[in-house]
Amino acid sequence: MKTLIRTGIVLGEGIIALVIALTCSIPVMFLLAPAIMALVHTLLWDVLKLDALENGFFRFLKFVILIATFVILTIVVAGPSTAMITDEFFAIDAPYTDIQIISTTGAIAMMVGAFSMSLICMESFGNRYVTVSVPIVGIGFGLLYGLLTYFLGAISAGVSSFFAWAILAFAVVGLINYIRKNKLVYADLDKDAKFQGFGIKRGGGGRKYHKTGRPIDDAMNYIAYKESKYVDLYYNNKLSLEVNVTVYTTEIEFIINGKLYNNNPNMTASQIRDVSVQVNDIMQNAQRRIMASAKRDVQTILDNDPNHYNANIGYNIVVKCGDVR
Repeated sequence: MKTLIRTGIVLGEGIIALVIALTCSIPVMFLLAPAIMALVHTLLWDVLKLDALENGFFRFLKFVILIATFVILTIVVAGPSTAMITDEFFAIDAPYTDIQIISTTGAIAMMVGAFSMSLICMESFGNRYVTVSVPIVGIGFGLLYGLLTYFLGAISAGVSSFFAWAILAFAVVGLINYIRKNKLVYADLDKDAKFQGFGIKRGGGGRKYHKTGRPIDDAMNYIAYKESKYVDLYYNNKLSLEVNVTVYTTEIEFIINGKLYNNNPNMTASQIRDVSVQVNDIMQNAQRRIMASAKRDVQTILDNDPNHYNANIGYNIVVKCGDVR
């Protein structure tokens, strides 16, 4: 039910954007495109957050859909926006209102804002209610950036047009950074995961990720680092997942331990059971994710390095759930 409510809110925001565009005589897609981007993000990030879609193929497919939506919608708005940004567009006697101008000069930026916020949600938030902010952030960011490019129109339409397009570099850098960390997969957090600091703060207990220069070791260490995080539990409790990995000659062993922070000492027996079941589910989901990620990354590395000493036999990967203290 909560998923449907969130989806309905995002859909409603899209309808409001459409009404505003029609009321202010703004090209409809300038405001509607970022709202569509937000709706697709909500479907992928919230509605389709299912255990059945957690394997590598579906995570790759979800990532492709997200990028394809951004590219297609950006192309849709970029053409009309660029065509309108001419010297006549900024003339004193031009028949355009301020909102029409800044929505035109900021049309591409709105898409960049919505797409970037989608990536931030995936990396940083477990709470799916954040999804309702995506269209607001996207459109708001685009209008502010459009105001900047509007002022630059005083120099020339060419300068304004250049900066209207230049914002795409922000999305490209963000996407490259995401792929560098997560590969070509939709690597979103669990719904009960705590805020991770805009993709910067990772790891339960503040652990750090250090590279060794050995591809297999580095890939496995990064998986352990990424899966070590704080998770919110029922009744204001928290769980710190601590994942450690050891790479042997032919075996890779992950151990998932948990540290429970009981912030509600007056829980009933029923509530304690609820938390216990939730912790068990979280540990098992982490176990499945780690196994899938480790198998995928090991195979990719060995395929790209046929001379690796384990290229023919591979690695035996073991993921164990340890203690929760």
